[in-house]
Amino acid sequence: MQELDISVALLGQDRIAEKLESIKEVGHISEYLVTWRGSDGRLDPNVTVWTEPEEDRVKPLIARCLSGLVPSENIHVLADQDAAALKAPTP
Repeated sequence: MQELDISVALLGQDRIAEKLESIKEVGHISEYLVTWRGSDGRLDPNVTVWTEPEEDRVKPLIARCLSGLVPSENIHVLADQDAAALKAPTP
């Protein structure tokens, strides 16, 4: 049964990525990350996206596009400067 759950998760990964790529192409987000969490063979997707400071407008758009794939509470929106800080090398 666990193999089936992983297969379903992989199919979901592809569908989530396709939708996020479309959103990225039109410029609403600059980057995204999809992670999976869970136990006992049950995996739930978590999505983090980076965007311009207008974060409050982006989450409802992402939630609508990912409806049925990712619960709204598992969608996290960060400002682009947060992404830059994560990538910056430490002295």
